[in-house]
Amino acid sequence: MDKNTGIFRLLRFPIWTVGVLAGAACGAMLAACFYPLGFHWLAWVAMVPFMILMPRMNHISVLLGGTILGWVWYRLSLGWLLILGGPWVAGIITALGVLVGLSFWAARVLMKRWPAALLWATPLAFIGQEVIRSQGLDLYRLPYVFLGGTQSYSLWIAQLASVGGIFFVSGVVVAVNAAVAWAIIHRTRRAYITSGSIIAAILVLAAVSQPGDFSGRQTVSAACVQSEKYSYKIYANLTEQAASLPEKPYLIVLPEHTIADMGKDDESSPLVPRLEETAKAHGLYVIVGAHSKPNKSADCFFDNVLFVIGPTGKIILRQLKLVPVPFYDDGNPGDIIRPFGTPHGLAGAYVCIDGEYPDHIRRLVSRGAGVLLGPVFNNEKWPQEQRWQQADLTIFRCIEQRRCMVRASSSGISHITDATGRNLALRAQADGDGVIAAPVYFNFDLTFYNRAGYLIEYALGWGFIASVPVLIIVLIVLGIMKLARFKNRPIIKPAA
Repeated sequence: MDKNTGIFRLLRFPIWTVGVLAGAACGAMLAACFYPLGFHWLAWVAMVPFMILMPRMNHISVLLGGTILGWVWYRLSLGWLLILGGPWVAGIITALGVLVGLSFWAARVLMKRWPAALLWATPLAFIGQEVIRSQGLDLYRLPYVFLGGTQSYSLWIAQLASVGGIFFVSGVVVAVNAAVAWAIIHRTRRAYITSGSIIAAILVLAAVSQPGDFSGRQTVSAACVQSEKYSYKIYANLTEQAASLPEKPYLIVLPEHTIADMGKDDESSPLVPRLEETAKAHGLYVIVGAHSKPNKSADCFFDNVLFVIGPTGKIILRQLKLVPVPFYDDGNPGDIIRPFGTPHGLAGAYVCIDGEYPDHIRRLVSRGAGVLLGPVFNNEKWPQEQRWQQADLTIFRCIEQRRCMVRASSSGISHITDATGRNLALRAQADGDGVIAAPVYFNFDLTFYNRAGYLIEYALGWGFIASVPVLIIVLIVLGIMKLARFKNRPIIKPAA
């Protein structure tokens, strides 16, 4: 092939420009893996072009190209944040892009000493930056657009979350990208064997992670109530409709913020007595999102809580939202999350975004919850991308803990999902007001992720925090030593 044409002509440009173009293209491919395109299969090779160039690029070029990759990915996938939060969100998206760039940069620094670090350092650093941006701060977390989340509709691979959570699935996806890139870079039998072995090991681990048979478990019926109209009469009637279904629901979940007319106490809303009557008349549990009076010293003018109304017609649990949406009046943060008792065993309830963080759900399950229940709020004008990204995370929470989940949204995606991540019933915004119902089962077995696998994400998150400054210091020291050797080099005079 003529080296003045095609890819060879492109490579005549400075390598950093090629890296930037490759990073932008890879970021666009990653964005295509999420809603609305949903090309989840593309995630397995989306970063290969940039990884192929990494060995030829210097540290700064890799940092720049990786940052562009992350920025394009998050800008396209999280563009809805700009609609919700305004221009300042651009700064957050840029910071997230820098984190991605730092993960590639750290791998590139190690590749100078160990070229094969492409295969192991890249996925480890990538997991680290995902953990930091979603788990690093208690109240300022971003739980959306995990790379592992691309596999929410590839349930066979998604079962790996029961071993190491959604972050582990992200690492697996990056590892496959690195293995493909390694094979293309070297094109030797040894490289093919190495890359093939990595992919084969992942497939074996996925096969081992497949769930057991839950068909023999005793089931109870659960229902979700969905409505965009904040009328206590509508919610009361829909709840009664759900309770009267032929399936005879045992658990009924209503959205977050359903009861927003605060009074002097929790019983003051006209909806509460109606829900209590329904719960008592049908012998069931009602889980509903509500506003409640806060302490006088509280920062927000209301507490964002969920009420669990038991078959006796009384409120048996009042649970605060742990992570209010940042920069919004979304209630005062709570610090306790605990399950409640039923004749079938303990059940765990959370408020909206709390269910998008694996640590909160793990705490509920560790304390004995056998099924998970979540009141959720989505504004009717919010973009569809936000709704589906949020709903897809439910699949991983179910797989990580092997628990069924009943999730009711005001406007968005209400769904009932089993312990394997399979949606049993689903209602979207286009379906309008209504109810859904499906059988769920209590499971009290603990996954490896719940017992020990979650430590992987903590180790890699802290490892990423520690590795970046350490690598910077090492590079500075090596640069000073190199400069000193250059200055002390003897001057050789030319022969006369």
